[in-house]
Amino acid sequence: MSRSQNLLEPLRYVSAPYQAAAARTLSLPDTAIERGTETLPEPADLGLAPSATARRLRAAVAALREAPRMASALHHMLEDAMTLMSAEFANVQIVDPRDGSLVLVAQSGFGPAFLEHFAVVRDHGSVCGQAAGQGTQTVVADVRAEQLLEPHWEVFRLAGVRAVQSTPLVDGAGQLIGVVSTHSPWPGDPSEEDLPVMQLYGRFAGDTVARLLDGASAP
Repeated sequence: MSRSQNLLEPLRYVSAPYQAAAARTLSLPDTAIERGTETLPEPADLGLAPSATARRLRAAVAALREAPRMASALHHMLEDAMTLMSAEFANVQIVDPRDGSLVLVAQSGFGPAFLEHFAVVRDHGSVCGQAAGQGTQTVVADVRAEQLLEPHWEVFRLAGVRAVQSTPLVDGAGQLIGVVSTHSPWPGDPSEEDLPVMQLYGRFAGDTVARLLDGASAP
């Protein structure tokens, strides 16, 4: 049985009222990737040196763009994120356009306690909340050393999580669509190469999610 799981009721909850104009706008780097670009960029075009990680990014984006429905896209995103970040757990949250909260719609590796605790995130007192609120990739090398995360310590302990990174999902117009997070059972920072690769992936993935939300009334 796959560890990846789409949470269909929450996904329907945020898909039904979705309006692209309601999403918050982020300021993107000059290397912003245009929505709808047909040709996948080479690593050098993305500011990356040729490497196995850059090749994995290109392959992941190619597969993601072929996803016909939200369910399959979310599955790709979970698997891709864990591969690109060498992580054991992952989840995807989508912005609820009615109040800006993050709704957890897909996960891999977590149990009911974690899913219930982070089902809806409405503030910046979590790693994903900070990433969404600030519009920037956010990394915590050891959740037990971060005082802001004290309300989540027990949930992280039970889930076996020590390190977290959260990357905003944005579309080609720079609108915040959601957040993809990866988690590790060991403390430590991701590599200096993996983080920018994940940031680029978040922009492609956000564009895919936006397209699927725009094009379908149901997941």
